[in-house]
Amino acid sequence: MRLLPIMRLLILLMALFMPPLAWAETAPHTTWPLMGQPTREVGIENFRGMWVLVNFFASWCRPCVAEHPQLMQLSQQRGLVLLGVAYRDRDESTNSFLRHHGSPYAAVGIDLSGRGAAAWGVRGIPQSFLVNPQGQIVWHHAGVLSVNNLASIREQIQ
Repeated sequence: MRLLPIMRLLILLMALFMPPLAWAETAPHTTWPLMGQPTREVGIENFRGMWVLVNFFASWCRPCVAEHPQLMQLSQQRGLVLLGVAYRDRDESTNSFLRHHGSPYAAVGIDLSGRGAAAWGVRGIPQSFLVNPQGQIVWHHAGVLSVNNLASIREQIQ
C-alpha cells in the first residue's frame, strides 16, 4: 500500500519533466484569434511551406522581455517567419508590449485560455518551436533563447 503514493508521485514527476513533443512530430494545427482582429484566426497553416518559429510569450513574463532582443535578431533571418502566441494575455496588453519593445512577429495569436498552448505541450513560457516547411517540429526550446539557440535555429534552416 505504501508503494501506491510513491508510484503516483513518480508518474507525476515524469509527466512534468518529459519533453512536450518529440522531434520531427507534426505540429498541432492549432489556430488562435489574430491580435487586433479577433474575428480572424492565425496558425502555422498560414505559413505553409515556410520555416516558422512559433514563440509562446506574454507581456507579463519577465523572461520574455529578456528574450525579446534575440527574437528581434531572428526576425531579420531570411527564410524564417516568426509566429508569436500571447499566452494567457489580453490583446491590449500584448499590443502595448509589442509597441514598446518592437514586434519581431509576422503575426500574433492571442491564447487567452491557454488551450492552444496546451496542444503544443507548453507548460510555461517563454517556449519556442521551430517548424519546418513540411509542418514538423524539428527543434524546441523551453526558456529564454540564447545566442547559441539562435545559431542552432540558423543551422536548421540552412
